[in-house]
Amino acid sequence: MGMSQQVAGDAGPAALRRVTITVRHGEDLAEHRRQLTEAAVLWGRADIADDVCLVAMELGTNALRHGEGDPTITLIKENDGILVSVWDASPTLPRVREASLDDEGGRGLAIVAGLAREYDWQVLPSGGKTVCAYL
Repeated sequence: MGMSQQVAGDAGPAALRRVTITVRHGEDLAEHRRQLTEAAVLWGRADIADDVCLVAMELGTNALRHGEGDPTITLIKENDGILVSVWDASPTLPRVREASLDDEGGRGLAIVAGLAREYDWQVLPSGGKTVCAYL
């Protein structure tokens, strides 16, 4: 899978501060969901682990469908929460839309807004964009 972890020092799982996953088109996402949930639990945030995973997968799926290249999902352990950041190579910003009852999609950013304390996006000078949500 495309997962890398940065560990600060050698203090074991408690020192893990960042998890980065590269999502490839056509890849089974079940293992990524497990890894994202596991990271939140290891960081002592089992209370929001499912929400972190859902937000990360919603943003990652949006990047796969509407972005360019293989998106990167990064979780960063903060003092009082977890930052979810998704990068893709497209400079096109996400667009919030109103989904009708019959639509199969169009609810991702509404889900993110409902679960995150805050969320935002920006085009990067180095290319692409990052969409972030703080839980």
